[in-house]
Amino acid sequence: ATASRATPRAALIAAARGVARLAVAGTWAPDSVFSGASYASPLLGPLLASPADFLLTALAAGALLATVAGVRVPLGVVRAAARRRARLRGAGPDARFLATHLLAGALVVLVLLGHRLLVRDTVAHTALDLLHFSLHPWSAARLAVQVGLLAWHAAALAIGAGILRLAVVVGGRPARWRSLPRLAPALWLLPLLGAWAFSGESPVRALPTLVALTCAGAGAVVIRALAGRLRRGSQALQLVLPAAAIVVPALACYPVVFQAGRDAKARMVESRFAPQALDQRSTVQALLVSSLDEIDAFPGLASLTRNGAGPVEAGDRVDRAFQVWRSTGMAEYPLTSSVELYDRAGALVSRFALSLPDDLANQRWQEASCDWVLYEEVSPFFAEDRRVLHAGRAICEPGAAGPEPVGAVVVHAMLDYENLPFITSRSPYVELLRPADPLRGEGLSGRDVASAFYGWSGTPLYSSADRAWNLVDAVFDRLVQSREPVWAVLPRGETRFEVYLASDRGGVHAVGYPVVSLPGHMMNLAEVVVLAIVTYLAVLTGLALAGASGGRTTSARALLRDVRASFYRKLLLAFVAASVVPVVALAVVTRNYMAGELRLAVEEEAVRTALAARRVVEDLVAPRAAAQSALVDDNLMVWVRRLIDQDVNIFADARLVATSERNLFASGLLPTRMPAEVYRALSLRNEMATVTTETIGRLEYMVAATPLRVQALPEATLVVPLTSRQQDIEEEIDTLDRRVLLAALLLIVASTGLGYSLAERIADPINRLTRATRRLARGELDARVALTSSDELRRLVEDFNVMARDLERQRRELERTNRLEAWAEMARQVAHEIKNPLTPIQLNAEHLRRLHADRGEPLGPVVQQCVQVILDQVGLLRRIASEFSSFASSPVVVPTAVETADLLRGVVEPYRVALHGRIAIDLELAPDLPPLSADRTLVTRALVNIVENALHAMPGTGTLRVQADRRDGAVHVRISDTGIGMDDAALARAFEPYFSTKTAGTGLGLPIARRNVELNGGTIAIASAPGVGTTLDITLPAAPGASADHAGARTACAHCVPLRAPGRRGSLRPGGAGAGATRRSPRPATQDRRKPWPRARVPAAR
Repeated sequence: ATASRATPRAALIAAARGVARLAVAGTWAPDSVFSGASYASPLLGPLLASPADFLLTALAAGALLATVAGVRVPLGVVRAAARRRARLRGAGPDARFLATHLLAGALVVLVLLGHRLLVRDTVAHTALDLLHFSLHPWSAARLAVQVGLLAWHAAALAIGAGILRLAVVVGGRPARWRSLPRLAPALWLLPLLGAWAFSGESPVRALPTLVALTCAGAGAVVIRALAGRLRRGSQALQLVLPAAAIVVPALACYPVVFQAGRDAKARMVESRFAPQALDQRSTVQALLVSSLDEIDAFPGLASLTRNGAGPVEAGDRVDRAFQVWRSTGMAEYPLTSSVELYDRAGALVSRFALSLPDDLANQRWQEASCDWVLYEEVSPFFAEDRRVLHAGRAICEPGAAGPEPVGAVVVHAMLDYENLPFITSRSPYVELLRPADPLRGEGLSGRDVASAFYGWSGTPLYSSADRAWNLVDAVFDRLVQSREPVWAVLPRGETRFEVYLASDRGGVHAVGYPVVSLPGHMMNLAEVVVLAIVTYLAVLTGLALAGASGGRTTSARALLRDVRASFYRKLLLAFVAASVVPVVALAVVTRNYMAGELRLAVEEEAVRTALAARRVVEDLVAPRAAAQSALVDDNLMVWVRRLIDQDVNIFADARLVATSERNLFASGLLPTRMPAEVYRALSLRNEMATVTTETIGRLEYMVAATPLRVQALPEATLVVPLTSRQQDIEEEIDTLDRRVLLAALLLIVASTGLGYSLAERIADPINRLTRATRRLARGELDARVALTSSDELRRLVEDFNVMARDLERQRRELERTNRLEAWAEMARQVAHEIKNPLTPIQLNAEHLRRLHADRGEPLGPVVQQCVQVILDQVGLLRRIASEFSSFASSPVVVPTAVETADLLRGVVEPYRVALHGRIAIDLELAPDLPPLSADRTLVTRALVNIVENALHAMPGTGTLRVQADRRDGAVHVRISDTGIGMDDAALARAFEPYFSTKTAGTGLGLPIARRNVELNGGTIAIASAPGVGTTLDITLPAAPGASADHAGARTACAHCVPLRAPGRRGSLRPGGAGAGATRRSPRPATQDRRKPWPRARVPAAR
């Protein structure tokens, strides 16, 4: 797009974002994705006022970036501007390269650092756990913020990749230092190293930015190639590349979000959680004092201490004190405390206690003063002494003699580490009373923040978990010596924790959270990948729906066409489906099975706990109550709770009769009727025990129940709520889900990679065969397919290569045949045209010579000599015409048994005398040489032509070697010389008609030799090197039934040594008379029987 088109698009995107902001700013539910309760940042004002605003702003920024990136700037303009700036600054190509890449690296580092600040601001202004990337439990607000973070990070990486790519284009190439382009990544990294050195942070903290910079650099390197492939690629590639463009930035975003989240959690521990633990004593005292003022302001307090005329119901008795307690700050914290109301006589009227049970039998209390009396007391509770703050005063009304007490109010508060706001209580009832705080749920801390308290001896006095951390001596000594808070990594079982340790006069307070292990990081990355893929699928679905609504064809059909048109894609899709579907099914089955086993184990444990509680009540509590003539009351249930560490409730006739938390039931927070599922299982189905799930408000917990056989309580049922076990099983199932997801994702990746490899191994030879077949169809018969396997595909490729070689060979033979036919036709025409004028020339010359002789040679010997020259040249032309005629015609082959040794001697021996002293002729014959099955005349002429060429190649001295032996049932003849040789170009045309390296030659000797050898069923090959010589290898068929002994008997040993015969040095053919006369090679007595050369029938190339 051009700049003129991009500007309206950008304006449209900005306008759409503004309209979306107006829509989001409407009235919505406070907990929805459109509310600022879970996230709101002042960084960009209304653009980041809610999770929806955060996501929409990120998407709008990405759309604007895509619009700007789509603007085409002419490359010449950019480079010309860069050159002008460089010339103005007097910089050379090397300096411009260095400056451009350093500046680009600095800009990218600034962009990434700005993005890191945005992530930190997002984490600091949210109550969501952004490190929880799982889709379960579903939270639209959290997912909106996380997807927005992925979009922001992708935009930052795209900007960085664009800047670095622009630096590559503008920076050009260095003039002198050719190796500088390899140092470009180092130049990009230098600004990051400088920023890290300036900040003084540890190298580990720079790793997220380094990872992001690496991704941006890789994107700058491959962006051009990927853009080209995206434009020219198939529909499948156009779907895969955008998915990779979302998944890769998501993986690179994880280190940044993780570091920001852990930093925010550490700051939260230092600034909020640890001070709450250190200041808990003063917090309890301050809450108690403020609560006393709030009680003083409670309207109608005196009326609550007056009992009515009738019997007082238990709910009414508790509700009075509960109303007072609920109006104080102790309820907002909430604090382990109690409120007691007494009448004028000191009798207890109402009492409400939160996790502070007491023995209320015959308890009476009176206060003498109308002002608050505050002190600390020790209250025994079983084997434990509790230090409790006591505050009490008389409730006075104006009287005649002054204020008169009409009752009393007593408040107790206890220092209890279970009351820390960031600790999840083990009691379900405490969670009901706590105010909504996202930090205890899916917030920044989640449920992984734990607390412990140690005495100065190092002994753990309290732990929010099952056991405290192992306080290492080195850490404890450092804390004692410095008395300053320290961070340390402490183990607890197999898990390590980052623990913040602070001390006061009472001891050492510890607040920590677990260290994410390598499997934990892998599970987080798997969840990030799933989140990115789900986001990509949502985007694709939106685009498909938009395309369908606009009447455009969706990409699904194009994708289907691409898959159906490619065997490789179908094979890959089949392998992926064959691997993914079983893995997903196995993951689902495994998850359900393991979750079922976990729930079953927890339910069995819950049943055992309920049975243990029943045995305690039946064997200890009920007999004790019967011995004291008392009923099974709440105090006894509190004692049972101390034994089993769980709350206990007893129902009779479906109504509550005894409980360890009577106050909460009587106050109306909990129903006093038996849970419906428990009643249905035990009373209607007569089960021995049952485990059900109850939900009260936002709290879901497990309940175990069993029938109770107590004489004083017929039809009784014992119910044990197990909130802690419900939380444990949910955490275990969540961990199981994450592990199953990681295993499934790894298996899917591995199986997909294996399927890709198998599809490549199967489809690649087919693809290569397809491409090679297309080349064959275009006439490129040299196409071959490389062998990469050893199975059936290898045999298929080998057969294809053999077919291609045969086609190429047949085409060469066809071309050669056509050329030979053309040469033969030309030879016939030349021979005919030459022979026609030769006869009158020869007759006239002879007639002239006779007339000159008859008249006494009046002109002297000159005429005689001229006529002789004319006749000699006429004879030469006749021989040339005869050779042309011989080449043009194909003789009839009459194969007979020919003695090989005699044949070779007959060819070689005539040359010995004439070439004696100049050419050494070596004839080497094997003793087991068999006779030939060939036409003696044709083979003799072929050998003579070869020998003639060899002798012409040695104008000076040299050696001609003729060797013959028996190989594989045939006769092999090798003729080699030490002549001038031929180069590769001449060697390639050696058997081509009319090609000759001699100035006086027809170029038909070797073609005729090759024709004669091939007509006799033999083969001929030539090898030559300049300055070394030429070698011809001839293979001829042996006569059928020939005996090696027969051939050897006719071969003398004398023929195996070189023989030199005297002869004239200047003659090439023996037997000549006269200087310069050429002699014909000896011919056999039989005449050549010739017929036209038949055309070779060669199949046409496909």
